[in-house]
Amino acid sequence: MNIYVATSWRNGYQPDVVKRLREAGHDVYDFRNPEPGNQGFHRSQIDPNWQCWTVEEYRKALTHPVAEEGFRLDYQAMEQADVFVLVMPCGRSAHLEVGWAVGKSRPTAILLAPGEPELMYKLVDLIAVDIEDVVEWLEELKVGLHDFCRGDCCYLEESEGESELDSQCPWILASRRLGETDLLEALGHNKPDGYSSKTKAIDSCVAVELEISGVQDRADWAWVVRLKSGRFTYIRGGCDLTGWGCQSALCWEEADTLEMAINLAEEDARPALKEMFAVGEKQRSGMYLEELWYGDDEGDDE
Repeated sequence: MNIYVATSWRNGYQPDVVKRLREAGHDVYDFRNPEPGNQGFHRSQIDPNWQCWTVEEYRKALTHPVAEEGFRLDYQAMEQADVFVLVMPCGRSAHLEVGWAVGKSRPTAILLAPGEPELMYKLVDLIAVDIEDVVEWLEELKVGLHDFCRGDCCYLEESEGESELDSQCPWILASRRLGETDLLEALGHNKPDGYSSKTKAIDSCVAVELEISGVQDRADWAWVVRLKSGRFTYIRGGCDLTGWGCQSALCWEEADTLEMAINLAEEDARPALKEMFAVGEKQRSGMYLEELWYGDDEGDDE
């Protein structure tokens, strides 16, 4: 896989992280050596007195040819990356790079170091405490990264023919098992608690037994899904008008039987799911379930 390591020039762990990920068989972008003969962008290449810049000089320096070339190399590597790994401690640029990756639905990890906790780190897919956590997670992702979530959930779009990777990809296999359902897109952007990755969660799903369709920014979706483990899960989720890739959320609760999973549903969904199960109805729309997992709450003030 192609990995973008985002961190600071002052981070002494960066060379070891790049080396370990390459040893694990990955292509890793090293901003300190972005191409042969290039030792990376330094502000001192523009002006040795860069630390004394005014804000006007700072803005002007961003248009300097050296800055333009440094940005081109880094941004090109970002666009080509399958996965982003933020290595702490680091500063603003590295966090902006990983924020861009989260917005693009690229798999993201943060390798922690001692320091002030950050609430919004919850946006990433993995919070790691050592490099081996990252290596193990990348192995789990490797098969499921076929066209992974690049913008419009194109991991559901099969190309002509079938490559060896297609035949193993959890996303493509899940689309065949589950058929036309919003569940794949919902899970493509929301990792359930208890799963190390979104790929692991979708790979665990065998069949959608019951589905109540929702409406963007108006009504929740509800699903009862059979899992590979033989258990069942009740899932409820919703999204805003821009779809699952922007503001969305879901709740995933497992049970031993289908009937027990139905009983996990909220009062507005449970009677309909019981009726659907009794009469063999797989899918129902137009119910307008109340928005419980995505709504107008104000969140945490920081």
